[in-house]
Amino acid sequence: MKKYLILPAFLIALNIFAADDEASSRIISVKSYQNQSLIVREAEIELKKGENTVVLTSLPKGLFDWSVKSSLPKNFEGKIVTVSVEQKMLVERFQKKVQDIEEKLKELARQDQQYIDDLASLKTQEDFVGSVLNFTNVNASKELQTRIPQVKVWDDTLTYCVSKKKEIAARRRQIESAREELGKEIQKWEFELIQIAGDSYYSNYQLLNNARNKNVQNMMVQQYADSNVYYSRTKSILKNPTQGTDIEKRIVLTVFSARASKAKIEFSYMIPNTSWSMIYDIRGSRDNGKVDLTVYGNVYQKTGEDWKDVKLFLSTGAPSNNIVSPYFNPWYLDVIEERNYDRDDEYASAKSVKKAERPLAFAKQDYAGSAEEVKVPETAIRETGAFMEIELPLMQSILSSDKHQKKLIKDYSFSAGKSLGLNFELYLWQSREAFITAEITNSTEIPWLPGEAQIFLENEYMGKMNLPYIPSGKKETVVLGAEPRIAAEKTLVKKFEDTKGVFGGKRRIVYSYKITVENNMKTQNKIILRDRIPVSLNQKISIEIKNASLEPSAKGTVDETVYSQGQRKYILDLKPGEKKIITYEAVVSFDKELNVSGLE
Repeated sequence: MKKYLILPAFLIALNIFAADDEASSRIISVKSYQNQSLIVREAEIELKKGENTVVLTSLPKGLFDWSVKSSLPKNFEGKIVTVSVEQKMLVERFQKKVQDIEEKLKELARQDQQYIDDLASLKTQEDFVGSVLNFTNVNASKELQTRIPQVKVWDDTLTYCVSKKKEIAARRRQIESAREELGKEIQKWEFELIQIAGDSYYSNYQLLNNARNKNVQNMMVQQYADSNVYYSRTKSILKNPTQGTDIEKRIVLTVFSARASKAKIEFSYMIPNTSWSMIYDIRGSRDNGKVDLTVYGNVYQKTGEDWKDVKLFLSTGAPSNNIVSPYFNPWYLDVIEERNYDRDDEYASAKSVKKAERPLAFAKQDYAGSAEEVKVPETAIRETGAFMEIELPLMQSILSSDKHQKKLIKDYSFSAGKSLGLNFELYLWQSREAFITAEITNSTEIPWLPGEAQIFLENEYMGKMNLPYIPSGKKETVVLGAEPRIAAEKTLVKKFEDTKGVFGGKRRIVYSYKITVENNMKTQNKIILRDRIPVSLNQKISIEIKNASLEPSAKGTVDETVYSQGQRKYILDLKPGEKKIITYEAVVSFDKELNVSGLE
């Protein structure tokens, strides 16, 4: 087994770079957790006999110094003596960025000046053409008074002038369009300069630049002097910045080798700005009742380094690299002071507390070297205790970006049976058409984590839904879309006030309803019909359902709570072309003096 040296905190150094052998490395595997990732790199180093100092360069600035681990091959004759992380502000790189942008802006300014010169030239040409036209006009008038006019000469002159004016106008439009695009380019680089060097630096840079371009004498002498001093001071600060610059980290190893040799060294570190989640594509078919589920890992990483051709692992656990014993936190009890607050505040506070107190799931990760490349044709899924680890097949590449990147985990197909129940649900208060619902049982080997699901029906995109957490063996209902061939209609057949049996100051209103359900498909289907009945919010109002031709399926079942809240559920099994009619009366009774809201 490889032995690892874990980085102690006191070995972390800033701005101390050893002038020893530098070694480049490549990423060989990435294990992505919910909010960070474990990066494993490999470097080939050449060692002399005795003690060697090796510098592993070009590492991202965001890596956690405390997380660094390193190992040598199992049969290596020697050992790792020390490991330290060095950090350096890349002033040269930063300064070069500023200089490059300033040169770019100068070049763009020269280009813009050329356009201005071209426009001035066009103005001269335009004035000349105008002068020719004026000259021709004056002399033509005189010629008409004294002799036979030279029509051919005038015609040629006029043709030339008109053609030239069109040419000048077209060229002017071309230049103005080019200047507009150039202006956008200049603005882009000016904004970049402001982002890097700051507003004050850019303001003085622009002020001095304009003064030099126009004429220094046009500025107040003191104003120019002050700006020049400030600009120079700011520029010197940029040479020794304290913040806002690029940072590079390196790992410095002291390695003792029993003999001169080459060796492959592995090292790892944790890095933030990464995450992943599950997302889904759900595709259903009306014809065969089949549902295809595609599970993706939606990976985000903006670490500053690209993951190219690496073994990629997705884990639901949380790494723990802490080798310090936990701090003792006493268990205190106290009296809670009562206070008054409204229900909204209560809900918000409870929600906030619940979120804050939600425990993080930590699993101890004993890093045992780089993951061996396992050539498997499909995704490998392993459960380690309470957590799950997904090893994606083949080599994966994920660029450092603001965008999430989809990686296929697995495809599943469900047919009618234990794994899939395809139903048609109608909500009489909302729509006449049935909604196709699929009761999908997670019969796969992995739990489905919460995530966004795209719904397709017969290759038609229906929309999105949020899929909740579904453990293996559990069931969830997914809405796939509408089915117009199954329809239901609820009609108010009669409404009247019944005076029979009513005495005293009571009112009794009877609503008589008819529900028609029709299956116009060529297959026999299970149809779930949901109806709405009135619910009393006051004990002075009584509601009674009478003369029902069919009792609701929900009565006496777990859905009874739904029934009591004003929803009646019918489960029907209709043959092709079959129609079903359900009738009932809703009787509402209350005192005559009461003003009752909600009556239809």
